[in-house]
Amino acid sequence: MNIKEIKILGAGLSCIDIIKTDKEYIMLGGTAANVVSILSLLGVQASFLQAKYIGEDGVWLNNEMKKRKVKVINFNHCKIEAPRFVEYLKNGEHYFITLCPECGKKLNVLKLPQISHIKNTYAPDNTLNLFYYDRVSDGIKWLLENNDCGWNFYEPNSFRVYDTFLKNVRTANIVKLSDERISNKYAEKLKEDLGNSAVQLMIVSLGPIGLKYTHKQQLGNMSEWQYIYTDEMEDVVDSAGAGDWLTAVFLYYFLRVYPYFVDKLDNNILKDCLVKAQKMAALTCLFIGAQGILEDELGIKQINCFLENTVEILKPSRISSTECDYCKR
Repeated sequence: MNIKEIKILGAGLSCIDIIKTDKEYIMLGGTAANVVSILSLLGVQASFLQAKYIGEDGVWLNNEMKKRKVKVINFNHCKIEAPRFVEYLKNGEHYFITLCPECGKKLNVLKLPQISHIKNTYAPDNTLNLFYYDRVSDGIKWLLENNDCGWNFYEPNSFRVYDTFLKNVRTANIVKLSDERISNKYAEKLKEDLGNSAVQLMIVSLGPIGLKYTHKQQLGNMSEWQYIYTDEMEDVVDSAGAGDWLTAVFLYYFLRVYPYFVDKLDNNILKDCLVKAQKMAALTCLFIGAQGILEDELGIKQINCFLENTVEILKPSRISSTECDYCKR
């Protein structure tokens, strides 16, 4: 299927990434926003369900998505500013803060769509090829149930109660985990508990080592783990966001072969898609931020060469203040 004919819908985390190193960088962030916007820049018809946050931050978030050719569907008006994630980066190592260091207020409060929000703003599309989400709410569950022919791709950030987590995972068709956030113990348990579920493929990223994956067999159980290892990288600048590129580039290749849901996947095709995606994800580690490669002329040339595409360079964005909304007031 031609990439320009593919239609996707995303929901979940979209935020302002504030990256502090020798200087400060401001970028669009959030796993869901990154994956959907990357695919949009690669030519997919992309829409994204996003709360309408107040103030300059809310306008900035909408504009950044639109700049990446994503159709923004604002499902309600919030009385809070857009979520922010602050990353401190030094010598390729990073850590995040989620509380304002001045006042202690939580910086990353996210509003997810409920059923009433969805019904008022979005009509289910029976030609949708993919619904991508990294968080779960009643509205997102409703969208899963109404995605008749397309894939449902779930990329959970974490979980608190395993039984609830398992229930949410079993309703997806493709699941991707990070071993940095969800331990190998639970990945193994999930593999055993996904028999006769809707899941056709589970991918686990293993950081600098590579990844592993398992897919549905004819009898309904999951296959043994298949491993794809990566070459050791030097001069890593920032690995944050590499997983988002892995997801987006995997889908870029996968959806052209499997544009609609099927209950049997070819392992050779899966491996080919994942090998290509992993190579692209490694390349993004040479740039600051998940979307830093998109703001670099050399990075854009490498993307277009690798993916045989015509992505255009993005201009760096700015906001007037990187303080939390409470401190600003």
